[in-house]
Amino acid sequence: MQYAVNVVCGRSTGTPLARGAYFTGVQVYNPAHEPCLLRIAFAHAGDGLRGGHVSPFETAELGPGEALAFDCPEIREAAGVRDGLLRGFVVIESAMELDVVAVHTVANTDGDATAARMERVSGRP
Repeated sequence: MQYAVNVVCGRSTGTPLARGAYFTGVQVYNPAHEPCLLRIAFAHAGDGLRGGHVSPFETAELGPGEALAFDCPEIREAAGVRDGLLRGFVVIESAMELDVVAVHTVANTDGDATAARMERVSGRP
Protein backbone atom coordinates (compact mmCIF):
# COMPACT_ATOMS: atom_id res chain seq x y z
CA MET A 1 0.00 0.00 0.00
CA GLN A 2 1.09 3.55 -0.63
CA TYR A 3 -0.18 6.65 1.16
CA ALA A 4 0.55 10.19 -0.10
CA VAL A 5 -0.04 12.70 2.70
CA ASN A 6 -0.19 16.37 1.67
CA VAL A 7 1.91 18.54 4.00
CA VAL A 8 2.42 22.29 4.38
CA CYS A 9 4.91 23.61 6.96
CA GLY A 10 6.08 27.15 7.57
CA ARG A 11 5.11 30.77 7.19
CA SER A 12 3.57 32.34 4.13
CA THR A 13 3.73 36.08 3.54
CA GLY A 14 0.71 35.95 1.25
CA THR A 15 2.16 34.11 -1.73
CA PRO A 16 1.43 31.35 -2.68
CA LEU A 17 -0.85 30.79 0.35
CA ALA A 18 -2.68 33.23 2.62
CA ARG A 19 -0.56 34.98 5.27
CA GLY A 20 -0.02 32.85 8.34
CA ALA A 21 1.82 29.86 9.73
CA TYR A 22 0.99 26.38 8.42
CA PHE A 23 1.55 23.10 10.25
CA THR A 24 0.92 19.44 9.38
CA GLY A 25 1.13 16.47 11.70
CA VAL A 26 0.98 12.87 10.45
CA GLN A 27 -0.10 9.89 12.56
CA VAL A 28 0.25 6.26 11.47
CA TYR A 29 -1.34 3.27 13.22
CA ASN A 30 -0.77 -0.45 12.59
CA PRO A 31 -4.11 -2.22 13.22
CA ALA A 32 -2.69 -5.66 12.32
CA HIS A 33 -1.72 -8.43 14.73
CA GLU A 34 1.79 -8.59 13.27
CA PRO A 35 4.69 -6.13 12.84
CA CYS A 36 4.74 -3.87 9.82
CA LEU A 37 7.76 -2.41 8.03
CA LEU A 38 7.27 1.11 6.62
CA ARG A 39 9.19 3.04 3.98
CA ILE A 40 8.83 6.81 4.29
CA ALA A 41 10.04 9.56 1.91
CA PHE A 42 9.26 13.20 1.20
CA ALA A 43 8.34 14.54 -2.24
CA HIS A 44 8.91 18.31 -2.36
CA ALA A 45 6.41 20.18 -4.53
CA GLY A 46 8.26 22.11 -7.21
CA ASP A 47 7.16 25.52 -8.43
CA GLY A 48 5.29 25.99 -11.66
CA LEU A 49 5.21 22.91 -13.85
CA ARG A 50 8.38 21.31 -12.47
CA GLY A 51 8.58 18.49 -9.97
CA GLY A 52 10.64 18.92 -6.84
CA HIS A 53 13.22 16.85 -5.00
CA VAL A 54 12.31 13.40 -3.62
CA SER A 55 14.21 12.32 -0.50
CA PRO A 56 15.60 8.80 -0.12
CA PHE A 57 13.26 6.37 1.64
CA GLU A 58 13.84 5.74 5.34
CA THR A 59 12.49 2.69 7.16
CA ALA A 60 10.52 2.33 10.37
CA GLU A 61 8.78 -0.59 12.03
CA LEU A 62 5.45 -0.60 13.84
CA GLY A 63 4.52 -3.49 16.07
CA PRO A 64 0.94 -4.76 16.40
CA GLY A 65 -1.29 -1.95 17.64
CA GLU A 66 1.56 0.58 17.67
CA ALA A 67 1.38 4.11 16.31
CA LEU A 68 3.91 6.78 15.38
CA ALA A 69 3.56 10.49 14.79
CA PHE A 70 5.72 13.12 13.14
CA ASP A 71 5.21 16.75 12.30
CA CYS A 72 6.90 19.73 10.70
CA PRO A 73 10.34 19.47 12.38
CA GLU A 74 10.75 15.81 11.33
CA ILE A 75 9.24 16.47 7.90
CA ARG A 76 11.65 19.40 7.35
CA GLU A 77 14.61 17.25 8.38
CA ALA A 78 13.61 14.42 6.00
CA ALA A 79 13.03 16.92 3.19
CA GLY A 80 16.32 18.74 3.84
CA VAL A 81 14.49 22.10 4.01
CA ARG A 82 15.17 24.20 7.11
CA ASP A 83 13.52 27.54 6.28
CA GLY A 84 10.67 28.96 4.26
CA LEU A 85 7.35 27.47 3.25
CA LEU A 86 7.57 23.72 2.64
CA ARG A 87 4.91 22.10 0.46
CA GLY A 88 4.72 18.54 -0.77
CA PHE A 89 3.87 14.99 0.24
CA VAL A 90 5.02 12.49 2.82
CA VAL A 91 4.95 9.13 1.01
CA ILE A 92 4.41 6.06 3.18
CA GLU A 93 4.72 2.55 1.75
CA SER A 94 3.77 -0.65 3.53
CA ALA A 95 3.00 -4.28 2.70
CA MET A 96 -0.19 -4.02 4.78
CA GLU A 97 -3.04 -1.59 5.25
CA LEU A 98 -2.50 1.17 7.82
CA ASP A 99 -4.53 3.95 9.39
CA VAL A 100 -2.96 7.24 8.29
CA VAL A 101 -4.29 10.58 9.49
CA ALA A 102 -3.06 14.11 8.75
CA VAL A 103 -3.85 17.07 10.99
CA HIS A 104 -3.52 20.47 9.29
CA THR A 105 -3.58 23.71 11.29
CA VAL A 106 -3.12 27.35 10.35
CA ALA A 107 -2.23 30.16 12.74
CA ASN A 108 -2.56 33.90 12.19
CA THR A 109 0.39 36.25 12.53
CA ASP A 110 -0.22 36.46 16.31
CA GLY A 111 0.24 32.69 16.57
CA ASP A 112 -3.39 31.87 17.38
CA ALA A 113 -4.84 28.85 15.56
CA THR A 114 -7.49 29.99 13.11
CA ALA A 115 -8.26 26.75 11.26
CA ALA A 116 -7.79 23.02 11.72
CA ARG A 117 -8.67 20.04 9.57
CA MET A 118 -8.20 16.32 10.11
CA GLU A 119 -7.92 14.06 7.06
CA ARG A 120 -7.91 10.29 6.87
CA VAL A 121 -5.56 9.38 4.02
CA SER A 122 -6.60 6.51 1.77
CA GLY A 123 -4.00 4.07 0.56
CA ARG A 124 -3.60 2.64 -2.90
CA PRO A 125 -2.20 -0.75 -3.84
